[in-house]
Amino acid sequence: MKEGGTDIACCGPNVDEEEEAKIMAAREKLMNGELQVYAGPLKDQNGTVRAAEGEVVSDGACGRWTGLLTE
Repeated sequence: MKEGGTDIACCGPNVDEEEEAKIMAAREKLMNGELQVYAGPLKDQNGTVRAAEGEVVSDGACGRWTGLLTE
Protein backbone atom coordinates (compact mmCIF):
# COMPACT_ATOMS: atom_id res chain seq x y z
CA MET A 1 0.00 0.00 0.00
CA LYS A 2 2.79 2.38 0.88
CA GLU A 3 4.20 2.19 -2.66
CA GLY A 4 0.73 2.68 -4.16
CA GLY A 5 0.16 -0.85 -5.44
CA THR A 6 -2.82 -1.63 -3.24
CA ASP A 7 -5.28 0.31 -1.13
CA ILE A 8 -8.66 -0.16 0.47
CA ALA A 9 -11.99 1.09 -0.77
CA CYS A 10 -13.86 2.38 2.23
CA CYS A 11 -16.72 2.33 2.91
CA GLY A 12 -20.19 1.34 1.80
CA PRO A 13 -23.48 2.78 3.00
CA ASN A 14 -23.91 0.07 5.64
CA VAL A 15 -20.72 1.04 7.49
CA ASP A 16 -21.35 3.64 10.18
CA GLU A 17 -18.97 6.51 10.90
CA GLU A 18 -17.50 4.86 14.01
CA GLU A 19 -16.56 1.69 12.11
CA GLU A 20 -15.25 3.71 9.17
CA ALA A 21 -12.98 5.60 11.56
CA LYS A 22 -11.62 2.28 12.92
CA ILE A 23 -10.98 1.00 9.41
CA MET A 24 -9.22 4.17 8.33
CA ALA A 25 -7.13 4.20 11.53
CA ALA A 26 -5.97 0.64 10.79
CA ARG A 27 -5.24 1.67 7.18
CA GLU A 28 -3.08 4.55 8.43
CA LYS A 29 -1.15 2.18 10.74
CA LEU A 30 -0.54 -0.16 7.79
CA MET A 31 0.63 2.75 5.66
CA ASN A 32 3.11 4.07 8.22
CA GLY A 33 4.43 0.65 9.25
CA GLU A 34 2.96 0.57 12.78
CA LEU A 35 0.75 -2.42 11.90
CA GLN A 36 2.04 -5.52 10.13
CA VAL A 37 -0.33 -8.07 8.63
CA TYR A 38 2.00 -11.01 9.21
CA ALA A 39 3.87 -10.48 12.47
CA GLY A 40 4.85 -13.20 14.90
CA PRO A 41 4.25 -15.19 16.76
CA LEU A 42 2.69 -17.23 13.94
CA LYS A 43 2.15 -20.99 14.16
CA ASP A 44 0.76 -23.46 11.66
CA GLN A 45 -1.85 -26.15 12.34
CA ASN A 46 0.89 -28.53 13.53
CA GLY A 47 2.21 -26.07 16.09
CA THR A 48 5.33 -25.28 14.05
CA VAL A 49 6.47 -21.72 14.68
CA ARG A 50 6.56 -19.97 11.31
CA ALA A 51 7.49 -16.56 12.72
CA ALA A 52 8.89 -15.81 16.17
CA GLU A 53 7.53 -13.10 18.44
CA GLY A 54 8.12 -9.73 16.81
CA GLU A 55 9.30 -11.18 13.48
CA VAL A 56 7.63 -9.64 10.41
CA VAL A 57 7.05 -11.92 7.42
CA SER A 58 6.45 -10.77 3.84
CA ASP A 59 3.43 -11.78 1.80
CA GLY A 60 5.76 -13.69 -0.52
CA ALA A 61 7.23 -15.77 2.31
CA CYS A 62 3.76 -16.61 3.63
CA GLY A 63 2.71 -17.67 0.14
CA ARG A 64 5.43 -20.33 0.10
CA TRP A 65 4.23 -21.97 3.32
CA THR A 66 2.04 -25.02 3.15
CA GLY A 67 -0.77 -25.58 5.63
CA LEU A 68 -2.82 -23.17 7.69
CA LEU A 69 -1.76 -20.48 10.11
CA THR A 70 -3.68 -20.94 13.34
CA GLU A 71 -2.08 -18.39 15.66
